[in-house]
Amino acid sequence: MKTSLVSVVLPTRNRLKTLRDALDSVLNQSYSDLEVILVDDYSDQETKVGIEEIVRKDSRVRIIRNEENIGFVRSLNKGIRESRGEYIARIDDDDAWMDKAKLLKQVVFLDKHPLYAVVGGGIVRVDGDGKEISRQLFPETDEAIRGIMLITDPIVHVAVVFRKKDWESVGGYDEEFDYSQDWELWMKFGKRGKYYNFPEYFVRSIFSKEGRSSKNMRHHLWLAIVARKRYKNEFPNFLKGYILGWLSYLFSFISIRYRVSFILTKIKRLFLK
Repeated sequence: MKTSLVSVVLPTRNRLKTLRDALDSVLNQSYSDLEVILVDDYSDQETKVGIEEIVRKDSRVRIIRNEENIGFVRSLNKGIRESRGEYIARIDDDDAWMDKAKLLKQVVFLDKHPLYAVVGGGIVRVDGDGKEISRQLFPETDEAIRGIMLITDPIVHVAVVFRKKDWESVGGYDEEFDYSQDWELWMKFGKRGKYYNFPEYFVRSIFSKEGRSSKNMRHHLWLAIVARKRYKNEFPNFLKGYILGWLSYLFSFISIRYRVSFILTKIKRLFLK
């Protein structure tokens, strides 16, 4: 029986240790009709050598090397443009897929439901030692996902599979969004088809504060406001999402980080009811 090729796009830069775990979780999937597009965003020599060793072990892995550091979002778009698959899956170099049947379940779903554009699943967050911090499932149905799209990002980027033709039709990831680029893409997909989240945990992700400075987080929160405004007429609950976005942004200037985070979590839960 003919199967659909899945292109798993994975940008990386100088994270060889966790990259191996990410690739193993992909290459050990029960669904084997896949290619891995490994976009090396100008890594150091040690990482380059390690990547070459990985590629020699499995011909399904292809390397795209950037001649300079072009950043995460441009690397994503570059990798997808070079892909050959009907479907695109995403994983980062510090994640691992937990379910060996993840791709199989998602491909079967999309094959059977041509009106759906994106399919995702749940996430387990761990610290650098692999200790679980939290786990989260997301709204399952298209109606429920659309209902909170402007309040919070309801789809895990590294758990998704989507159709390449839909990605092409909406112009890919917006490269102005160096943060929240996935959330903005889901909003664009809203006109292309429906959403679905499996009520299962598909991915384990290392939660790290590395690189998450106050300035970076503030920029991320600002872009989330921009995305909400851009698609305010496409989804319900714009006012709730807009208020939450501004509160999050303004509170990011306050130094009492943990107290503010607790308050924002309470507000978000209230808005999601």
